[in-house]
Parts: sequence; C-alpha cells; structure tokens
Amino acid sequence: MTRIKYILAIFSLCACVAANAQIKVSSSLDTTDITIGDHVRLTVSAENMGDGFLLFPAPDEISQNGIEVISQSMDTTRDNDGKILKITQLSTITSFTEGHDTINPLAVRYQQGCDSANAIWTEPMYLIVNSVEVDTTQAIKDIEDIMRVPLTFKEILPWILLVLAIAAIVVGLYFLRKYLKNKKKDTPVAPKPDIPADTLALSQLEDLRTQGLWKQGRAKEYHTNLTDILRQYLYNQYDIDAAEMTSDQITEACSEKQDISAEQNDNLRQILQTADLVKFAKAEPQPWEHDRSMSQSVDFVSQTAAATKQRLLLMQQKQNDKTE
Repeated sequence: MTRIKYILAIFSLCACVAANAQIKVSSSLDTTDITIGDHVRLTVSAENMGDGFLLFPAPDEISQNGIEVISQSMDTTRDNDGKILKITQLSTITSFTEGHDTINPLAVRYQQGCDSANAIWTEPMYLIVNSVEVDTTQAIKDIEDIMRVPLTFKEILPWILLVLAIAAIVVGLYFLRKYLKNKKKDTPVAPKPDIPADTLALSQLEDLRTQGLWKQGRAKEYHTNLTDILRQYLYNQYDIDAAEMTSDQITEACSEKQDISAEQNDNLRQILQTADLVKFAKAEPQPWEHDRSMSQSVDFVSQTAAATKQRLLLMQQKQNDKTE
C-alpha cells in the first residue's frame, strides 16, 4: 500500500513538471536606454497555458530598484475557435533614479493540474537611466512667463450663444410686456352705471343674501360673488381696477383713498382673505363667518359712500362760500 502511495506522488509530481514545461513565459522592454522620467513599455507574455489559471506580476513586484509602475493593462490573443493562445501584460514604467536600474526576475504564477500554484520566472532586465544634460557654461535663465494662447472661435462660441440667448429673452419680455399693456388698453371698459355705486352694490348684496348660497353648500360661489360686488363697487366709486388685482393690491390701493379709513380697510382685508381661503384652500367657514363677511361688506359700502358724500358736500360748501 505504501508503495502505491509513492507511485501516485511521483506521478503527480511528473504531471506538474509536464505542465510547467508546456508554459512559455517571456519578458521584454521596448527600450533599455531612457532619460530620467521617460516612459518604458514592459511586456510579460505567457503562451501554451492550456486551461490553467495565470497570475501576472503586481505593480509592487515590479516597482523595485528605482522602477515605478505608472499603469498596467492586459491583452489576450485567441485562435479562430476562441482558444487562448497568448496572454500579455503591458506595464508602463519609469524611473527617476539615474544610473543602471535592474528589474529582477518576475514571477508568473499558474495552477494547472496541481493543487498548489507554481511560478515561472522571467530573466532579469536592465534599464539605463540618463540624467538631463546641463550646460554649466551658460548663465542661469529665469523662468519663462506664462504664454498667452489666443482664444479660438470654438471656445468663444458658447459665450456668444449665451449672450444672444439672454438678449433674445430680454427683447421677448419687452415685446410681451408691450403687447399685454396695449391689449389691456384696447380692452373695452364696462361703462359705469347711471345709478350711484353704493346703491347698486347694496342692492346686489341684498340679492346675494336672500339667495342663501352658502346654506346650500355653495360657499365658494357665495364668497366669489360677494368679493366681485365689492371689486365692482371700488371701480365705480374710486376708479380702482380691483378686478385685475390681488387681495393685497386692492387693500394697498384703498389705503391711498382718503374716504376709506384704516378700520374699513382692515375689514375689507378680512373679507378678501376669507374668500381666498374658501376659493383656493377649500376652507369651510362657520355660519357666523359667512354672515360676518356679508355684514362687513354692507358696512364697508355704506360707510365709505357716506364718507365720500360728506367730503364732496364740504367741498361744495367751500366752493359756494368762495363765490359769495
């Protein structure tokens, strides 16, 4: 039994040696004489590897004796049937050490028909690294100034396009604003009714109250009609184009009218804000809030109209006093 084990061991060793003999490893440099810092191509190739697994030298195995690895890549050669014929490792190396640098034998490890990996070693290679010759007889020159490279049309083109795009946007906005402004001027203005503005508004508010829209679940329609009546009143009474304004713009315009007090303007703001919440935020006011908006609207129309009539009456009396 022991004799059989020896025979098997010898047979296995022979199989490994045979596999070793089949694989061919070679290495070379594309040049052996460089100036310090130049790049050199180191090629390590393996052929006839069969179905074995190969492991080529890593960068740290090559980086020795002043040699530095810059990059590595692999190249595979196959026959028409797709069988691998040759695997090549391409390493770009350099050296910053002047003199004769030695690249020690490199190991290509493989495993084929054996349990443990084996290695085939390349021959050592030699690289002569020359320093840059300096003419010490010449004076030391200062560092050259930065060269100014003229811009090309390709480099300027994106900036030209950007400027043209901005100019086109500005011009477009200008004509759009002009168009909208002219369109607004051309829009026919509804003639003001012959009856007083407050009389018309109070009549419309009373009709809206009797409809009881919010009691029918039509709160949005109720508050929309309510604020529309007030917007029309402001236009008829004070020439405020409230129909084209936001709530904040309306209260700001009203603050400039002497017949509208700060308290009345605050009430108007509350009416408009409640309506905005119903129309845009789908709020559901309490019943008393619906009634409050109506009461505040009636008071706003009545009080501001009375203030206007009082001011006009005083102006007429002063005019009469002057004529007398």
